[in-house]
Amino acid sequence: MNLLKNINLVVLSALLSVASQLTAQVDCVGCAPLFDAVTSIVVESCETLTPPTFPNYTTACNQSEITEETFIATLGHKTSCEGTIAEAIGAGQDLCLSLYGFASAGLAPSDLFFIGSEPLQWTHFANGSATLTGLVYNDTDPSLAYNIDVYLEGGYNWTEWEAMGKQALDGLFQDTHENWIYFLMQNNISKLIGVGVNQGQTIRLQHAPLSENIGFQLGSMGANNINLNNGLSGWVTWETLAGIDTLSGPGDINIDITNCQETVSPCADEDDVLYRFFAGNLCGYDEVDITVDHEDNTAPTWTFFPSDQLLECSDIAILEDATATDLCSDFSISLVTDTLLSSAVGNYNVTRTFTATDACGNSASNTQTIVFQDTTTPVLNIPLDYTIECSITPTLDEATSSDLCGSVEITLQESTELGVCEGSYSLVRIFTATDDAGNSTSATQTITIVDTTAPELTVPNNLSLTCIGSNDLGTAIYSDLCSNVALTISSDTILGICPANYSISRTFTATDNCGNTSSGVQIIDYSDTTSPDFGTTPYFIELACTEAILLDVEAFDDCSELSDISFTDLAGSGGCMSPSSSVVRFFTVTDACGNSSSLEQTIQFIDTVAPIFTYFPSDASVDCSISIPNDFPLISDVCSSVELQYSIDTISSLTSNDLDLSILWTATDGCGNITSSTQNITVSDTQAPVFTLSPTLPASLELGTETPLCNTLEWTAEDNCYSYDELIFDCSLDTVFTDNGPCSGPFEIHYAYSLSDPSGNTSAYTHIIQISDLTPPVWEYIPEDIAFACNDEIILEDPIANGVSGITWEISVDTILGVCPNNFDLYRTMIPTDGCGLQGDSQIQIISISDSQAPDFIGLPTDLSISCEDEIPSVEIILIDNCSESTFVTDSTLVSPGSCGGNYVILHELTAEDLCGNVSTASYSISITDTIAPVFISSPEDLVLELGTEFAPCYEAEIQIEDNCSTAEWTCEELIEPGTCIGSTNYLRTYTAIDACGNSSSTTQVILIVDTTSPEFSNFPSTSTLPCDGDTLELATDTLFGFDLGSPNNLSITFEGESLEGDNCNSEVHRVYRITDNCGNSFDSTHVTLLIDTVAPILNTQLDELSFTCLYDLPACNETALDITDNCNTTSSSCTDYTLEGDCDNEPCSIERIYTISDACDNTLSVSQIILITAAPSDSLCDTTIAIIEPSNLAFDAPKCIPYPNPARINSGSTLIDLIRCPASTPWILLNSLGEQVAQGKSSQIIVDNLTQGLYFLRSEGFGTKRIVILK
Repeated sequence: MNLLKNINLVVLSALLSVASQLTAQVDCVGCAPLFDAVTSIVVESCETLTPPTFPNYTTACNQSEITEETFIATLGHKTSCEGTIAEAIGAGQDLCLSLYGFASAGLAPSDLFFIGSEPLQWTHFANGSATLTGLVYNDTDPSLAYNIDVYLEGGYNWTEWEAMGKQALDGLFQDTHENWIYFLMQNNISKLIGVGVNQGQTIRLQHAPLSENIGFQLGSMGANNINLNNGLSGWVTWETLAGIDTLSGPGDINIDITNCQETVSPCADEDDVLYRFFAGNLCGYDEVDITVDHEDNTAPTWTFFPSDQLLECSDIAILEDATATDLCSDFSISLVTDTLLSSAVGNYNVTRTFTATDACGNSASNTQTIVFQDTTTPVLNIPLDYTIECSITPTLDEATSSDLCGSVEITLQESTELGVCEGSYSLVRIFTATDDAGNSTSATQTITIVDTTAPELTVPNNLSLTCIGSNDLGTAIYSDLCSNVALTISSDTILGICPANYSISRTFTATDNCGNTSSGVQIIDYSDTTSPDFGTTPYFIELACTEAILLDVEAFDDCSELSDISFTDLAGSGGCMSPSSSVVRFFTVTDACGNSSSLEQTIQFIDTVAPIFTYFPSDASVDCSISIPNDFPLISDVCSSVELQYSIDTISSLTSNDLDLSILWTATDGCGNITSSTQNITVSDTQAPVFTLSPTLPASLELGTETPLCNTLEWTAEDNCYSYDELIFDCSLDTVFTDNGPCSGPFEIHYAYSLSDPSGNTSAYTHIIQISDLTPPVWEYIPEDIAFACNDEIILEDPIANGVSGITWEISVDTILGVCPNNFDLYRTMIPTDGCGLQGDSQIQIISISDSQAPDFIGLPTDLSISCEDEIPSVEIILIDNCSESTFVTDSTLVSPGSCGGNYVILHELTAEDLCGNVSTASYSISITDTIAPVFISSPEDLVLELGTEFAPCYEAEIQIEDNCSTAEWTCEELIEPGTCIGSTNYLRTYTAIDACGNSSSTTQVILIVDTTSPEFSNFPSTSTLPCDGDTLELATDTLFGFDLGSPNNLSITFEGESLEGDNCNSEVHRVYRITDNCGNSFDSTHVTLLIDTVAPILNTQLDELSFTCLYDLPACNETALDITDNCNTTSSSCTDYTLEGDCDNEPCSIERIYTISDACDNTLSVSQIILITAAPSDSLCDTTIAIIEPSNLAFDAPKCIPYPNPARINSGSTLIDLIRCPASTPWILLNSLGEQVAQGKSSQIIVDNLTQGLYFLRSEGFGTKRIVILK
């Protein structure tokens, strides 16, 4: 805030001390305090907020002279901004830091300090404290600079500030002070620290005014008392030592606050607290920082968690949310719902796993389980019963079903109940609706099918066939919709008027399996309407025109006999022969039923013989002026007329009148037979042409007179074969001197000319003209003036003049110099003289030589491109000029900067000039570019880390780079990809170094986060003890649960196998279960089941009470015949008989037989059986000495129906007793000793089967009762 502007509000002298006032003298020797060593970082739980104590320090001064201050800042949540100069509205002074009286005290040339290129740093912490730091420079002498180190506390809003009895300073009268934030400066610790020439100087700052009723103000719309921007302002008092004197004065801070960035750390781990301890006075100070590193290792706790539920699948679950709390950090609750399906849609478990995770990653999880079950059967609707004819396809309607929860499968069991015939039956359909939980409902539909419909019969159509008609009389088509059909056929034949005409009647009857019948009749009429056939008789016969006609015919009939064959001949029409080329022969034949056939046979005559030349003209030679003679050949033909034709062909031709002709004569008869032959004729021209008007030439001429030329001669001529225009005139002339010489006497011009035709016939002629010479040479060609370049080869044309006896030349050349050595003219003077010494006129040719070509640059490089690290090459300039040996070169060099310091272009512009002022220019450039990317000197190596291992973030990597030409920086991009399994992660970090010219290079670092830690079972059953047969099923893996850091929700639990230890009585079943995470890490745990055999064997044989007549009938103990089972082991058994009552050796008695059955583990079962002996040993039933009466010993009059043998002994369960002298059909019954019937029959034998030992009675009808003893 600007004191000058607000002096009307506050009386400055009442608030601050006078600048530069001498307040005290201080002795600073050894007075500056020095803190003892401290632990800079203290780690404590976020739940424990214990501030560190003020550290100890040493000083030579009295401690009461030392000011102690503590600045506290919470680092996790802060706002960082930039502080800039506060620009005044209107004409006022821009301000930043003002130290009033500073200049008058001789401490600086000005009281004002401003910010340099780097802004101040403003940091506002969440606990209300704030700092302002940065470098300021004196506005008059920038070498005087201080680091601002200001500490503020409070951070009050207007309500809090006003409640403290404090006020705002609204110098711009915007009335927005209620929106500002207010601070108090922490005195003494706030300071200005000298840098540069001020190194070692400290300016102590204190809050002003001392009453602290006005504070530092932060906000917009006038808070900085300079402008309406967001800014900060506050009053201070400054104080410093000058020697042993204390200087002080007022001041203020006025800045704009811009570019604010907020840092929020919801995790308490990052919400560290900085304690900055200050101890000092004007002699010096010391500071030490202690950071309390808060750790949040405690997960949130649940305040409410929903209970598990058991519901019917049609119920709607009440889904409640869990709630939690955390003492330190922000937290969130996530919900993962997982449905564990079973084979039934309605039977499933829904697990709702709530995880409360705080901002530091501490989490607590709990799971609510909602079990849905399906116990309700589906509703089934089936179609009604009905009766239909078997020809109607049953409508097999589907049953419908519905279920409240899952899908329903309807199964259909169909069965057929046969009726009295194949087409009569019942279809029974049992529908069962079963939902996917196994609940089912069944119902039955009955469909009755009857057959009362006769088969469908379609007889073949009535037929009218010829006697040779097809054997396919047609097939009856019959069908029945319900059963098989039997078809019967009967036939009758009716004769006609001739053997090949008759009828057949066929009756068809179709009967189905149920006796229903259908009938139909087919009538087949046979007739002979087919004419006889001429077989292979040819329809066409071809004969030579000179051959006789032969008879060639045959005929046959498939049904009856034939009459004789007759024929008539007629002449054919057309053809190439006369009078006719063919004969048409008509054949007729008739069968016994009056059917007749005719055949037309054509006999064609052919002519294959060519005509014959009876005369043919010879070859001939004729002159071109004579016509070719008309000499025709003569011809004849045997069978037809002849036509003669010819064609003329030129074989060779030198000229139009010298040629060889070929005449092809062709004779063709009426049938196209051809004979041809060739006649050759030679035509030639042998006569030369003649002049009708010869050329006119004089006999003599004077020298100088125009001589007639050959092409000016006029003539006419004629030829025997060629026209005038085709004739060829040839002429030549020559000069011939006489003996007197060319200069003194005449010479001659000799003409030779000829006339010829194209055939080479020629007439030749000659003529001479006499000439005399008295005239000097005459110019025929004077070379024109010409110009040459100085480096051209000078080639001059020769002059031409006519004269007698040849021309000699006198030629001279004069040089006229020009403006430069290579520009000049040559004057060429030419004079002709003939052979007679006569001289002609002189002529001058001007030859101009000039240099107009500029020098050329040789080997000049094209534009060059080099790297900025290469040496700039020097280029040798080579010039060549067409004429000059000396040239002048200038080089103008221009450097053009590029897009960056390593990119620029050097342009050389060259100018070359020769001696004649011809100028040429050229240029070349050297482009210097920085295309080489920075080089990584060091970069992070690839890492493989276990899941949970901490590693440095990307931007903190230790990297060194260098660049050949410019500055370079590096950046980092990080791509995080899931690994091959849940719990593994791939971090692909790409470090890119880029220089000022945009060249970049990259290197990569791969950090593989792997999960090699095995999961653990969170629940595992303890050892179980069961009967030896009680362990029938392995443990269900879905009842086991586990924990894993990487993939807690993707664990698989499998049963790996089992092993058995111990014996048959006491054994242990070791079952191994494996829990495997998504990365394949596994952990095995073994469940032990103790199997103990404590159960005795079981006797499955019913031991009834036994009764025997005699003691010897008692079988011995046979425990092997018992049916014994044991739940686990093999068994052994024994038995012992004990007498209960009576003396078995002398009287009837009772015996207890005890069976003792044991398994291998000594588990024992004892079973008792009672056995009765009904007769004493002395009883006749038990007397083994009683003989069996043999049949042979019976007298003839012995009683009838005597049982034999008697007693009868049963072996292997049965025996046979014969009834001696008993009729075969005698009825009998067998009674036991109690009078109960045990067997009966009508035979002469008794089969004793499954009877116990004892006394029995046989009663046979008409023969009384006989006693029978049955023994075993």
